[in-house]
Amino acid sequence: MGELLGSLDDQIIIFLQTFSPLLDPIFGLITFFGDKLFVIGILIIIFYCIDKKVAFRAAILVIFTAFVTYSLKGIFALERPYLEYERLNKSGIKGTKDILGQLPTDYTFPSGHSSNAGSFWTFLASRWRHLGFGIVAVVMIIMIPLSRSYLGVHWPTDIIVGVLLGILISLLFIYLLPRIEQITAKSSTLILFLVAIIAPILAVVMSYVFIVLSGHDFGLADTTTYGGLFTGLSLGYMFEERFINLKVKEFRRNKKVLIYRGILGLSIILGLYFSMSAIFEVLFKGFPLEYIARFCRYAILAFAGIFCLPWLFVVIERRLSLEPGAPTE
Repeated sequence: MGELLGSLDDQIIIFLQTFSPLLDPIFGLITFFGDKLFVIGILIIIFYCIDKKVAFRAAILVIFTAFVTYSLKGIFALERPYLEYERLNKSGIKGTKDILGQLPTDYTFPSGHSSNAGSFWTFLASRWRHLGFGIVAVVMIIMIPLSRSYLGVHWPTDIIVGVLLGILISLLFIYLLPRIEQITAKSSTLILFLVAIIAPILAVVMSYVFIVLSGHDFGLADTTTYGGLFTGLSLGYMFEERFINLKVKEFRRNKKVLIYRGILGLSIILGLYFSMSAIFEVLFKGFPLEYIARFCRYAILAFAGIFCLPWLFVVIERRLSLEPGAPTE
């Protein structure tokens, strides 16, 4: 049970679930807005159609936030509400699947959906300072965490700490971003290349060490996904800037180009995601092969999305003689 609110943690979830199953589809959809698949989809649209730098920075932020969150999950190793009630054979809190049919069984504290919502939407709101977008961001930061407690997969303590953690990381990232970019601008390509590979591997290993030393199961707080994403994203962005340099802002008036990029990009990335998931899960089982394969799978996925697809778009647009700035109906 969450300790910050004590028995109030239970009472809040039980109260929220008095509206079940009437609101199950609504909160099942809302919780999906905090899922990594939805965030990846949004980042793809931003990268291909709106602003590459904003998308890359937001992606790095989300990956770092998720890595910190899952490391903390493994250290605290708290049980999810519905699982605790099942184990104790108590009634009052039930687990409800989201629209993807997911019902998580890993550690609960802090909430990953909540920390991601706090960091991701805080960062975007700081980049695009528009009242309407700010309202959307606030709604997301409130409703995504709330949906997690409604579904019985997180204590209110989890979501409160998760949101605060995400917002704090985002604000720190925004503050440090100019300094980080100054350092990377002065660093050689070789140094950046090595950092993109070595740093996430070391970070994943260290997270496992801390979790094991805490006496807990790192399989229930796996950070390899985010290490792989960081490697693929960093390498892909370096190569894309150097060899491809996809024009994005220049094509904003060309709606057909933006639409085809968004649809084709999402289709290919989702196809890769599900096909690789199915193949890798069959071929690679057990420790450590399963974890190495997961790291590589997400590195490949991120690299494909940020380097291979921009290359494909450039080839297509050259063949079709599409020029930046030309408006289409």
